[in-house]
Amino acid sequence: MSNSSRGPGRPSGGNRNRKNAAFSGRAQRTPSTYQSPARRKLEALSYKPLKAIHTMPRLVLPIVMGALLLAGLLIPFPLAGLLLVLLGLLLTWLVALSWPALEMSARAIRVIVILIIFAAAVWKLSGNV
Repeated sequence: MSNSSRGPGRPSGGNRNRKNAAFSGRAQRTPSTYQSPARRKLEALSYKPLKAIHTMPRLVLPIVMGALLLAGLLIPFPLAGLLLVLLGLLLTWLVALSWPALEMSARAIRVIVILIIFAAAVWKLSGNV
């Protein structure tokens, strides 16, 4: 196969840059095969919303999440905290779905981010703008 059929910017050899493998967006570990009844119910309830999200263009969800974050932080009204609560709930749902495939450090980072968003929501809802 010639290099031109691989496209521009593609490595010519089979060895890919392994330094960026952790940032590939793929599952970081193989989840166990056991699923609790609560986990199965969460996945069943999430099927239709995830299917709808999957049919949207890739940038829609990050743009919506960024807009919720910016609006929640920048709007000077206490009710803007509800936008942060909505963002926190969305992130919590997505993290719950990906939880079995995450390593402990990735879980910790996601939990910290969610806690910061909920703390900002409480701060905004309390009227400290």
